[in-house]
Amino acid sequence: MQQAMKNKKKANNQDAAAVRCQRCLKYGHLTYECKNENVYLYRPSRKMQFKEKQLQYELNNVKPPEVPDAFDGD
Repeated sequence: MQQAMKNKKKANNQDAAAVRCQRCLKYGHLTYECKNENVYLYRPSRKMQFKEKQLQYELNNVKPPEVPDAFDGD
């Protein structure tokens, strides 16, 4: 029984190494466990995306997802 608990804790530690915190963007802990400062990521506003040619090109090249035949309504 104790061996199973040790294996579970070991698996949780391995899983935590692959998890990325949404607050500080570092790996190894979950967001609610984070003690680091928030990281500010600059993203262009929607207005900037439409004004700038390069961003506009990227928006136009996004293809819609394919819909399976089962949902065509037949």
